Amino acid sequence: MTLLSSLSKKNISLAFFVFIVAIIISIVSVYFIEYIQWLFAALIFIALVLFAFRFPFYSFLLFIITLPFEAAFVIEADFTIRISYILLIITILGLFFSGRKLHFKSNLNIPIFIFLAVSTLSLLMTVFSSPPLVELGKEAGYRGTQLRSIIQLLFLFFFVSAYFLTLHFCSDKKRLKKVLKAYIGIALVVSIYGVYQFFAVKFGLPFVDITSAISTGGHSYGVSYYTDPSLFRAHATFQEPLNFGHYLLSVIPFLLTMYIFKNKSKTTQKVFLNVKWFPILIFIMLFALFLTKSRGAWIGFLASMFFLLIMIKTKYKLKLVAIFFLIALIIGLFFFFYSPGVYQTISEEFTHRFSAGPRLTYYSFIFDLWKEYPILGVGIGNYGWYGASYFSSSALVSAHGVFQNTLVETGILGFLSLIFLVSVYYRIIMRTLGKVKDSFWYPYCLGFLASFIAMTVQYFTFGDHFNLYFWVFLGMSMAAIKIIKKKKILAK
Repeated sequence: MTLLSSLSKKNISLAFFVFIVAIIISIVSVYFIEYIQWLFAALIFIALVLFAFRFPFYSFLLFIITLPFEAAFVIEADFTIRISYILLIITILGLFFSGRKLHFKSNLNIPIFIFLAVSTLSLLMTVFSSPPLVELGKEAGYRGTQLRSIIQLLFLFFFVSAYFLTLHFCSDKKRLKKVLKAYIGIALVVSIYGVYQFFAVKFGLPFVDITSAISTGGHSYGVSYYTDPSLFRAHATFQEPLNFGHYLLSVIPFLLTMYIFKNKSKTTQKVFLNVKWFPILIFIMLFALFLTKSRGAWIGFLASMFFLLIMIKTKYKLKLVAIFFLIALIIGLFFFFYSPGVYQTISEEFTHRFSAGPRLTYYSFIFDLWKEYPILGVGIGNYGWYGASYFSSSALVSAHGVFQNTLVETGILGFLSLIFLVSVYYRIIMRTLGKVKDSFWYPYCLGFLASFIAMTVQYFTFGDHFNLYFWVFLGMSMAAIKIIKKKKILAK
């Protein structure tokens, strides 16, 4: 008998009881007990864990919904603790104690394990490379200590666990669609808020920025400088517009592909809403993507469109081009008549204010540093120290590119293991596409690959590691491949 069966329905009642008690205590004692918010948070955590024991799948759906809240309602405890992190831990605990059979097997596992192994091995370079000690600001917290390498490695393993959880919870078509609904649904909500930010800045409306952090000794942040009318860039629940743009790339190409193949099978394609509503979703998300003014995100999106134009038949190409240009025309005319100043800002984005010059300087330094430690790099998490020292910065410096960061921190071995992972994923999807040409799974696989290409291209321009939602995205797509194999869907 499992722990789950022993708790049964009493578990849910207990979770509900703890939740109500938490609310009552917080209301009654808020003026009398110091740190009551932490007591409240602890009780909520216990309630959610008990809930996850009984319903781990729905706990996982809550985790999916919180993925885009990377800078909203987070805790700064010398390193950032996001809501999604907490729910991921809760889901892992719930699944572990549920006694259910785990479904972690996939063709991508070996490349992932190789990448993790090389990243772990690079930890040795922390000793041999002797990263320079730089005096950082207080806000660095544990990110600016000698524990940084270990913390970064632990976070890597933690993020990868989301991939395996996604594989497990998307083990059949019904559950995969539920997860996709949650993923696309919250992306739509966040996109609407990103568009709202534009009007909120222009008209002085409330809730122009909900990014916030509760500090426990580190630093807090609130209103972003991107809300300055002269610097406005939509960032929604993310700390940076480029992160928001990247997140949107995990959805937009997928939805576009699903829509242009809406008549692929007799069964109506339904993911979040009926497929006939997809143009509205795509319009809102493209509008938000445009407002990020992220060059990397735009280039990634165009790369995915170019890929689709190569892959699809002529009749679908005309449809894709028509949809894209119609939406682009509407957005372009809107800003031409309503806010023409945005074009000047975009011009400055590509020329003066946000020139690519500084990044080219970073890349030159990264390459020179890699040549000193070519095999295993300077060690995972250590580039920030070297960058801060070289550029005389009081903050850890980003490599401004996942692939560049992997090269300098884990050497040629880590870089090749990452390329291997990306290549295997691409090969798996491409081979599957050849088997499902006459199946309704074809647009799913093609859409996943289009979004993957868009995100991968942008990863050459920002970030130091794959985001949590990226690992979830990989899990969803590989879960679809497993379902296809299970059903033995082959081309006719």
